[in-house]
Amino acid sequence: MQVLDGSRRSEKGQPTSIPPPSIHQRSVKTGVPGLKLLAYLRPEKPDETLNNSFRACAIRLPYLYALSENGTLWTFSLPSGERGPETRIVRPVSKLETKARDLITTGDALIASSTEHGSEVFSLEDPAHPRSIGSAGPGADNLLLHQERLLCLAVKYSPTNRTGVLTVFDISNSRRPVILSVTNIPQFPVSGCIISNHLYLQLGDEKRRARHEAFGSTDQGEIIYSIANFDFSPEGVLNYHSQVACPSWCPWLIPFDKEIVAVNDSESIRLSVTNPVAPLFLEKRLSARSRSAVGADRNGESFLFLNGAVWKRTADGWILCGRIPTANQGDGSPYRAASQGPYLAIPTDDQVWLYEWTNISSPAEKRP
Repeated sequence: MQVLDGSRRSEKGQPTSIPPPSIHQRSVKTGVPGLKLLAYLRPEKPDETLNNSFRACAIRLPYLYALSENGTLWTFSLPSGERGPETRIVRPVSKLETKARDLITTGDALIASSTEHGSEVFSLEDPAHPRSIGSAGPGADNLLLHQERLLCLAVKYSPTNRTGVLTVFDISNSRRPVILSVTNIPQFPVSGCIISNHLYLQLGDEKRRARHEAFGSTDQGEIIYSIANFDFSPEGVLNYHSQVACPSWCPWLIPFDKEIVAVNDSESIRLSVTNPVAPLFLEKRLSARSRSAVGADRNGESFLFLNGAVWKRTADGWILCGRIPTANQGDGSPYRAASQGPYLAIPTDDQVWLYEWTNISSPAEKRP
């Protein structure tokens, strides 16, 4: 199976060969004016991502940190200086084996979640070589960052069902997180976002078998998904408000002022949060699907970057700016993309696609 960068993959999505470690490679157009494919970020050896796919990225200029599903943490120096028309191949400057599943950067630290070791903190005093300086709190699967607060989402397993644990940290000192609260919930967390002082979580329920009139009946063993909202106080206290049924698994909730885009494998569902304690599903959805998603603002405009497309939010709806080259995201797990400054990074199975964007314009078509 051919992919857009000229390498080949096996049917499972893993690389069977890789272009030689040259400095430049023929440029690939993105199809979106103002967005350039700048580089492919790859390990030194192709087999380093065999059964160890890239899963998460975080940017702290001038470095990008990429995490694999088995916990390998690679550090890449972002390209700088005069750039020609070619797309570069960038190799890591350091590599570290961890037990992490997700990561974010804040201040002069990198924080990585682990189901085994809680939230591990890495010093970025030498940003090219992250160094573990300790861990805090219970294990976690996913991380949400909001100002000086870090929310860790964890799934607890039992023989009959899954439940959740939400841990809030004060990270005003990014190297020494302090636990503010731990909240147990009867459903398991999938994804989330924070708007102002409100937390929105997608939750899964393996025990409920009731019929949802809006989305049809459920069969025995099917998971019921919903979007719940909580007050999120500066003290880390979570107060539950309400919950609304959601038709499918959504690995990413991306906030845009009074709207949330819930991204999944088949489409993107829109929720109005004009009333922050009563989210309302909007009838018009985006014909956009992806296992990675990140929102970013530029010059007063808001954009949604997916694995394969760029959308722009306008007063009249969402506009598809165009399709972008990318590659496989394999087994249904979420992939954390990242955007900071002029850079956009999208992880795929065997490499990270690094783009540079300025003023995105000339949308190809308009969708709701």
